[in-house]
Amino acid sequence: MRPDYNFLWFKKEDRRCSLRASVSLDGKLYLGRGLRAVLPRYIRLGFDERRKVLAIAVGRVEDIELPRCGVLNVQTLACRIQATGLRLPVTFLFTKDEMTGFYLGRVLPRRRCDRATGQRRYDPEQLLILYQHVLDEAVSKIARSTPLADRRAAAREAFLEAVEGYQAGCGEWEDYLQERICKHLLAENRPHAAAYGQRSLDAPLTGEGNFCLYGTAATASSGGLQQAEDRIMEEQFRASLSTRERALADLLRSGVSLARIAGTLCLSEDEAVELGYQIARKRKAFFAAT
Repeated sequence: MRPDYNFLWFKKEDRRCSLRASVSLDGKLYLGRGLRAVLPRYIRLGFDERRKVLAIAVGRVEDIELPRCGVLNVQTLACRIQATGLRLPVTFLFTKDEMTGFYLGRVLPRRRCDRATGQRRYDPEQLLILYQHVLDEAVSKIARSTPLADRRAAAREAFLEAVEGYQAGCGEWEDYLQERICKHLLAENRPHAAAYGQRSLDAPLTGEGNFCLYGTAATASSGGLQQAEDRIMEEQFRASLSTRERALADLLRSGVSLARIAGTLCLSEDEAVELGYQIARKRKAFFAAT
């Protein structure tokens, strides 16, 4: 009996049909043949400097007329691209955004030949410029109990390791980098979390093994992870307060009246209020620094 095959046949990929455009060193925009075929006669160009995304939208008669040769003089655009730190030439790969109708072009990461190995490797400097926002977001949200300078250094280290290990099967660059950086930050944060005493999330739940609540945070939802980080930060902030300030904070959290707080701490009501403002100022400075 013959096996029942169901083959999916693939066609040869033709890069000439892809939606590409390049900005050259002399400030010219070269529109690929495939991109020219789908663009209208009049277009508008826009550039998002933070995301490094080039947009092409339907224009009017007074806007840019699409040349038959596909070459446009875009000196201003070239200057804005260079202002982000990117070096020309750069190539954009476009997809159509169904919500806006814009064609959005993202920079194709540059690869260079490594003289030592002869292999083509991605340019880490260019990728760092393209995905700096991924590092910034991870540093601001993950492992906040680690000192800020250490978080930035760890994120950069994870980024460079991720670039070296990237392969085509790893998927989209942004998602891949975000996952690798977040995992690395959490791993680096555990020694810092362990310093917060018995109530820390890093304290073992039992005497067997190293299982702890913080170890489960990486697989929890983003909301659960945020709660874990907030709790660690609260512990660290509370440890930075004086004995009297901690006592006042505990009484306020318990809903005790101002008169009773003043009597318990042997303060006047005005002094208790001023101490409360002092704690608030410390809190603002503490969380701003982290």
